[in-house]
Amino acid sequence: AKLYQDYIDEWIKFHDQMIYYCDVYFDKEKLIVDALKKTFDTLYAIEIVDTSKGIKASTHSLVITCMDALLRSNNTSEHSADNDLDPKLDKLISLFHWISDKDILQETYRRQLARRLLQQSNSTSISMNSLYDERQALVKMKVQFGFAFTCKMEGMIKDHVISQELLSQFVNEMTRNKASRSNNSLVVVAAAAAAAADGDSGSDSLLYAQVGQIKFRPLTLTIGYWPPFS
Repeated sequence: AKLYQDYIDEWIKFHDQMIYYCDVYFDKEKLIVDALKKTFDTLYAIEIVDTSKGIKASTHSLVITCMDALLRSNNTSEHSADNDLDPKLDKLISLFHWISDKDILQETYRRQLARRLLQQSNSTSISMNSLYDERQALVKMKVQFGFAFTCKMEGMIKDHVISQELLSQFVNEMTRNKASRSNNSLVVVAAAAAAAADGDSGSDSLLYAQVGQIKFRPLTLTIGYWPPFS
């Protein structure tokens, strides 16, 4: 993981240097900008080979993977309020700008977003801080690529929020009626409780509710927003 992150860091430095030359020395001359775009597009398509693991990946797929790792890392106990992801997000999204096949970029990012939102275990959940970062990333991409690029992913975020609201409503209803349901005790498992054990107060979303032996966690998945998984 560190290897590809170092590689992308070098790419960001190279990208910033080329943009600086284009802006300062060539005054954003269209011919130079077009040549730069073609160059980046060609270089992004080159496959990088990890000989130790026998893995091949294009540069543009590594950029998306790095973005995924960055957003996942903000949903761990290492997150703090002082951890500002904006500069890192800006740098990575600036690299997205030069990927010509936006359809592949959109679909790959949408699949990774779906996994981040859905892959919750009994000990972790996407925190409100992370949800804010996901929204910020989509806002930045909307500015770069337009509403059509992000509309489905924004719908996925809304679905996630609705799922949390449904679970909260279920918990509240069960709590109000617990006197008449004394034979089925209600257990609420929240990310905040799991995170507090690790010394983190940044996660405050619910994981699931358990009534007796039944675990309940609603998932709102609007058709058309979410990518298909086999």
